[in-house]
Amino acid sequence: MKVSIKTICPLLLFIFIAYKYEFELIDKAYKDGFLLMLVIVLLIFIVGLKHRKLEKIKKTNNILSNIVENIQGSVVEGIYDQNLMIRYANDAFFKNIGWTKAEFAERFNNAFLQLVPQEEQKEFLQQIEEKLTFDCTIELEYNLLRKDGKIIHILDQSIFIKDESGKITFYSTLTDVSNNQSAINSLVSLVSRNLELENITDNMDIGFAKVALEPQIKLQYLNKKAVNYLGYSREEFKEKDMFSLLGIIETVKILRKIWLLKFNNEAVKFETKAKHRNGNDVYFSVRINKILDAFGNNIAVVVFQDITEEKKTRENLILSERRFQIAIDNSEAIIFDYLPKEQRLINSEVAIKMYGIDKVMENFPQSWLEKKIVAPESEACFMNAFQEIASGESKINFIIKTFDKKGGVKWQEVTIVNVFTDGSSEIRQAVGIMHDITEVKEQELQLQHLAQIDQLTSIYNKISTKRLIENEFTYSNYNIRHALFLIDLDNFKEVNDKFGHACGDKVLVELSGEIKRAFREVDIVGRVGGDEFMVLLKNFSDKKIISDKMAELATLLDQKVTFEGRTTRVTASIGVAIYPDDGTSFDELYKKADWAMYAVKGSGKQGCEFYQDSLEPKIVLR
Repeated sequence: MKVSIKTICPLLLFIFIAYKYEFELIDKAYKDGFLLMLVIVLLIFIVGLKHRKLEKIKKTNNILSNIVENIQGSVVEGIYDQNLMIRYANDAFFKNIGWTKAEFAERFNNAFLQLVPQEEQKEFLQQIEEKLTFDCTIELEYNLLRKDGKIIHILDQSIFIKDESGKITFYSTLTDVSNNQSAINSLVSLVSRNLELENITDNMDIGFAKVALEPQIKLQYLNKKAVNYLGYSREEFKEKDMFSLLGIIETVKILRKIWLLKFNNEAVKFETKAKHRNGNDVYFSVRINKILDAFGNNIAVVVFQDITEEKKTRENLILSERRFQIAIDNSEAIIFDYLPKEQRLINSEVAIKMYGIDKVMENFPQSWLEKKIVAPESEACFMNAFQEIASGESKINFIIKTFDKKGGVKWQEVTIVNVFTDGSSEIRQAVGIMHDITEVKEQELQLQHLAQIDQLTSIYNKISTKRLIENEFTYSNYNIRHALFLIDLDNFKEVNDKFGHACGDKVLVELSGEIKRAFREVDIVGRVGGDEFMVLLKNFSDKKIISDKMAELATLLDQKVTFEGRTTRVTASIGVAIYPDDGTSFDELYKKADWAMYAVKGSGKQGCEFYQDSLEPKIVLR
């Protein structure tokens, strides 16, 4: 249990004590016990302060979710400086103050302090500074000036967070309690004039009590709603034992709160709880004002409301956040938050360990490219995806290739979902998850590779060769020249016939290796028939390069094959067609390279030939 001066016993049940016992216990049996219990509580409080620093981190995380994301009303985020500069405010905030976003920016330069009446600004800043000396979460009330000149009374619940650079950011929920304040003021006025409270307050939907502070503390009036909150009637409430509802420690706390009110003119606000007749806890928000009655005596006006459901919702949200954090910490997936306007990425521990990056990365997504995390072939997909999210796309999925901190390949399947705040189309944040699919992707690439490769020679098969060459022609302009080689082995049938297919396969493997080594890595080399090969030599500048390559191939492929004392000779006939001189499509260039190759075979085999118009066969019909 956290011990804090803000943790107060149920005031409502204290009123029960006052009502039933008329505080005689304070002068008799509780005279010594009260002081003893007060000392105990103060000692517990002092010990509890030692744990304050450890609790702040947890409290910050939990309350941040509660304040910023889940509480209705005005939400404001800004920088804690001399003007309290606002970086973000939701539509409800601007509706409350009567200014549009553009008007507020132009007139006040986004300075929140300018909305506070000038004569109250100094005291307002002092209150914040004083409260921050005790805790990073504060609650205070103050006035704001609307555009129409009206004053609204604000209940402000804020959390202040300091980053590594020392800059302090505040997140606030602002609730317009002007109506509540008016009701309280009216009640105070009624009490001070000693009007008939029962007829008025019994019809109110809030608990109300009037307590005399002198000469002794004594309950003077309690409305029907106050006792109904706990499931009792006034008569039943009188008969209840206070200790079954409060307990000794809680009783001491509530007595201390009322007792201190004698010496303090400021309103007291706190949350407390009591036991309902069904045994469940009921939580209350309490406010006490001290005033003078018609006879000049100090009295306390107490107003309280049931906040049980809000309290449960808050606790469930905190629990859900803790569960979610546990899930993140134990997940193998990378979970991240992306803030498009700030170009900021907030990484999970998995990403930090895998890529050796910081928790928060600025200038994102460009910073990932600068750190060489994304593979060059995935850069365009990566950048486009985050640009689409920043432009308002609600959800996007994609796969990218990345490199971890050791240079290893990591394939990531990424899903990003946009978060639209306050039901508007304004994008504040996107949430994403990356699943490591490296093992699956590598298996997929292996299967793709096997589907593209000729199983005997380990170069491209016929289908892949054609597809790759067609793709190259599609993305080439006519200023770039390519050479399509068609290579057919001469006399290869004799090898199979004389020495068998096993020997023939061995020859094909050796000769395909020679062809592969004769060209560059960027060139496309494939087997397109039993003893026929095709090569696309890309982007050459001088036709002499092609002539030299043709002569080199003719020499490399002139081989003697000897098996069990018998010998045969294998050579090659080579035809070449040039892109775009001889054609711009695969079929056209294949056809013309084939004519050139067969011209060589017709001339006695073992040679090379460029395509020429004169080589095109003439078809004569009779």
